[in-house]
Amino acid sequence: MSVAHDQGRAAFRKQQYAAALKHFNRAIALEPVSVTLLDNRAACYEKLNDLPSAIKDAKKAIQLQREDAVGYLRAGKILTKMGKKPVALEIYSHGLKSVRRVGKGYEALRKAHGDLQNVLSPRTSVDPLTMLPRELAVQIIDYLSFKQRMNACMVSMQWAGFIRSAPDLWQHIDLSGAKRRVRNVFISRAINVARTKIRKATLANLESWEKTLAALTKHCQLEEVTFLRTGVVDPAVLALLHQSRTLKTVNLGKGTITKTHPVRHLLHRCGQLERFNCDTVDAGSLLPHELETTALRELTVRSLINNDQPIGAMAFAIFPSHQLQTLRLCCPEQYYTGMGANLRSLTSLTELHLHFNILRLEPVYMPASLTSLSLTSSSQIDTTVTEHGAYYLPNLKTLELDLPGLSLSCLDMFLSPIQRPPPPPDTPAVDLSALHTLGWGGSTRYAHFDWTRLQNQSRLRKLRRLRFTDCSDAKMDQLVEHWSSSLEELQALDLTSTAVTGVGVKALVEKGNVKDLVLDGCAQLGMDAVTWARAQGVRVAYNTNQGVSAGGRKVRYAQ
Repeated sequence: MSVAHDQGRAAFRKQQYAAALKHFNRAIALEPVSVTLLDNRAACYEKLNDLPSAIKDAKKAIQLQREDAVGYLRAGKILTKMGKKPVALEIYSHGLKSVRRVGKGYEALRKAHGDLQNVLSPRTSVDPLTMLPRELAVQIIDYLSFKQRMNACMVSMQWAGFIRSAPDLWQHIDLSGAKRRVRNVFISRAINVARTKIRKATLANLESWEKTLAALTKHCQLEEVTFLRTGVVDPAVLALLHQSRTLKTVNLGKGTITKTHPVRHLLHRCGQLERFNCDTVDAGSLLPHELETTALRELTVRSLINNDQPIGAMAFAIFPSHQLQTLRLCCPEQYYTGMGANLRSLTSLTELHLHFNILRLEPVYMPASLTSLSLTSSSQIDTTVTEHGAYYLPNLKTLELDLPGLSLSCLDMFLSPIQRPPPPPDTPAVDLSALHTLGWGGSTRYAHFDWTRLQNQSRLRKLRRLRFTDCSDAKMDQLVEHWSSSLEELQALDLTSTAVTGVGVKALVEKGNVKDLVLDGCAQLGMDAVTWARAQGVRVAYNTNQGVSAGGRKVRYAQ
């Protein structure tokens, strides 16, 4: 550095810009030109408001050393002062591509680029979250799944700040879509952000199940927890749920296996627990050894294993508590010779759904409180049924029967007004409810059945939804015509995998009551009948690939 250069820098510090400019001019004439010298003279021109001369020196500095950030910084600053901010942003962008990504020069250039971009961005793009009312923005983001919200936090710092400032968006910690291990620090952050708002937690792929549940039960008013893909659950993990005084629902989903005693203790010690749903559970967990005090109102078991008990002893003596309202049990892998049982002690039970491989349908003494009943079996049923009066269901409104081989004559036993054993003589008469929904399926021919028997059944006259599936009977059209004339309030009809043709569809649609039709797998039905029905305003579901066997003649609707 020459004497003239030093004198120019000293004069610049004293704000003697004209004198400094003379010294810098003399230095440039006497020594090789450098980026620093050009930058110093450009700074003098800038202070003297000679911006064209200043920008010339800045450009020369860039041309002299393209990997040095000094020239880009000076040029951007001068262009910004000249009111050419978009051009300055381009200079900064070009510099970021050319300058080596080390040292203070690159960091200063990156900061200048970011600051100027923030100044210019509102004119070219606007973050919608800054324009909408906060309440409306929260409602919009609430439509996103929890995983989508976390992805949004990774995309935008503004979105991340907004989502983390809205505790209502963290009421359900849903980790069902987590592909990597969820670290404990994320759970801690979620608890801090939610500010006691967390009510539901769907847990999967956790770094530590025990630490996560301990934190949630301690700091949150947890009402529902779901376990997914946990493998065999450590008893210590389920024991942590005992600490919660607000827990109402426990769901053990797919990939979650529990041992007998932890589940039994959970149901017994969580006195406030109202709903327990599990994918797979050992039958021994549900035996009534210690469950007399449970407040459970809903029990769902999708796969009951290791059940060597008769169905009556297993399914219907589980909960002597009178508070149970919904019971769903499925045991598809074991066969039972019968289904006899007594359910009358469950006086609050309103919904019963059973799926077992039953070989013979025996009477089940059910509570009169039932409003919805669903019985399903994967095996052929012995049609010999005794004591039809055992099914006394005066409040029944929904009946779903998928029992292969069961005769339609057995339908009367579910709708019978006769109570067995007979009530005392002074018992007041009970008004029988009308059935609103009826489902029947089971690959059986029904031509021999006298349909007028059903027409005379008073509880079917107000039927609104009917499912009649898996019937290959050639007289299906006659049956449909009979329904169209006798069931005046029928609104929805499911005829999946039946032999109905266009003739039956036309008779049904012309009546004008039915608004929803399901005709999947109807091999005898032509597409023209479906198109015509839709043109009449009927919603028709029609999938020709479902349950269709080869062959069969398609019949058009009558013209």
